Amino acid sequence: SITGVGIAPTRRLTQRGPLQHGETDIGFRLDPRNVNLVLAVKGVDRAATDYARQQLAYIFGARQSEAVQLRCTRDDGSVRQLDCRAVALVDTAITAEDRIWDFQRVGVQLMASDPNWYDPQTNLPSVLRNSGAWTVPLEVPLDIGATTEIDSPEAIYYSGTFDEYPLLYLYGAMQDPVIENETTGDVLDLTGATIA
Repeated sequence: SITGVGIAPTRRLTQRGPLQHGETDIGFRLDPRNVNLVLAVKGVDRAATDYARQQLAYIFGARQSEAVQLRCTRDDGSVRQLDCRAVALVDTAITAEDRIWDFQRVGVQLMASDPNWYDPQTNLPSVLRNSGAWTVPLEVPLDIGATTEIDSPEAIYYSGTFDEYPLLYLYGAMQDPVIENETTGDVLDLTGATIA
């Protein structure tokens, strides 16, 4: 069983003036998400079940940088993922209810610092243009081509339901790159930068 996979936990932000009755709502922030799992392990014998318990302890053990990827496939075939880390208790209790011969019930609590489910299939559009001269190996080297300006918009559609923070990679050779979001007017102006 799994709980904590619905709507992300929300905290309302408010402020109050010195003579104000009540409060003024100024927005919200999403809090980390806690996901509780109850897993069942069944080996061919008790030794195999003990080995499986050991593997679960490794999978959900404390990690400094590597997240556990909780991935769900919906009935319509779409895939969503949370990046989590085990917190609190990873319990492989040996009780009459939790350990019955070669059956082991395990409780795991995970925390997703970013509580939003996302599609793990990244969208990698690219704009490839001839941005510089190239050399033909002749007895006398000869540059062919010319520096060009990439001035053709690339439409990137985002159909998600929450803020997205894309990663942009610029590969040289180029000088003075400027990237503009024509919808919002936001500009990344790297004038003065040279990428080899």
